[in-house]
Order: sequence, then C-alpha cells, then structure tokens
Amino acid sequence: MSNPDKFPLGSGGFNTESITSLTYRKYLNQRLLNIDGRFSSDLDYLFCAQYIVESKQILDDANNYIWRRRPYDSGITAAQARDPRCLKEYIHKDKAYRFMKNDHGSPPYYQRTFCDLLAMVRQLGTPTWFFTVSAADLRWPDLIQVIARQYEKFYTDEQ
Repeated sequence: MSNPDKFPLGSGGFNTESITSLTYRKYLNQRLLNIDGRFSSDLDYLFCAQYIVESKQILDDANNYIWRRRPYDSGITAAQARDPRCLKEYIHKDKAYRFMKNDHGSPPYYQRTFCDLLAMVRQLGTPTWFFTVSAADLRWPDLIQVIARQYEKFYTDEQ
C-alpha cells in the first residue's frame, strides 16, 4: 500500500470491489472532495492524481485516434511508421500528435487556444486591455511598480 496514512485499514483503493463502477477521474474527484480532507491536503497525492488522470487521458485519446484512423485514409504503411525520417516528417506536420489537443501544455492545445483567442478578437473587436497572469507575476517587482504607477502609487523594491 503506497499511502498507509490514507488507507489505514488497507482497503478503499480504486481496485477494491464496489457496488457501482467508477471511472478513475470520478474516483479521484470523490477522494478529493471527501469531508475529512486527508486526500485534498496532501500535495503529493494531488500531483500523483493529476499525473494519473492526465496520462490516462492521453492514452485514451491516442487509442481513440488510432482506432478512428482507417488504413486507407491515412496512407501510412507499417514500413513508413517504423522509419524515423517519416515519423519526423509527421511530427513536423503535426499529424503525429494532433490527438493531444485536449492535453494542457501540449502544442496542439496552445494552437487551438490561440485560434480561439483570435476568433474572439475578430468577433468582439480589439481589446482595450489584455492581461495574462502566470504564477510568478507577483514575484516581479517591476510589474507591480508599473501597475501601481497607473494608479498614482509609487512602490520601491523593498515594499
């Protein structure tokens, strides 16, 4: 048992027999929303759960993509699939990982998000103010000083 503090009786994991069948995503969601909070307060468990859900989603998307492809549609033979030059060409043309468009952090996801943003700008017009936030924005004193100056407040690096 990898988490003896989470499962003190050694039961209650995903593979335990249950009355209703749950998907892994619903099982982890139930654990994280549990009232006692032992799962939601453990960062290692959260990162592990996120990794498992995302890797399972990528595998499922890849299997669906392969299953939906018909041999006569793709024009790819087995010899071409084994040839590194052909694989490099397919990766370069985005044919090899187009199925990853739902995976956050992948190039197809950012390409789709970028196209959605461009469509929104075309439909609604040019924004008067566009702001993106990253986790490190609050650690950039220059950015905070520039924003504060617009409101006629002045901060030093120490503040």
